[in-house]
Amino acid sequence: MNEREIKEHLHELIAEINSSEMLKKGELAFHQQKVATGNMFVYLTKGIGRMYVQPNSSACDVSLSGKVIEVEMYPFMRELFENECDGFKQTNRNNGWFKQPFWRTADFGKVRDAIRYYARNYSCQEVESGLILFGL
Repeated sequence: MNEREIKEHLHELIAEINSSEMLKKGELAFHQQKVATGNMFVYLTKGIGRMYVQPNSSACDVSLSGKVIEVEMYPFMRELFENECDGFKQTNRNNGWFKQPFWRTADFGKVRDAIRYYARNYSCQEVESGLILFGL
């Protein structure tokens, strides 16, 4: 899956989600880095974390970014992709930390399911007391 195809799929999915009743607040948005154009991610304008989708030679990598979604979405992603993550996009072996777990897939349907789950569960929700809760 190449960069152009991924970008088109992401824009279609964002439009679909933003026109639905899926989000509690805000919108799902797209960002693409200018220099490293393969670095694309979706994020919630009123929410937490990011989901990166990056081209790979025969597929794409979908990764979780942000402490909360890395921890909370990991079990969902493991079940969706039927495996532990394929690796981590950011590592520091000297300090022993691994961030941004990723799964490699040629099935954009799985990427779509992961982004829908993220949008449904991590947009902000206002509650009666006026506080904002994330993903609850």
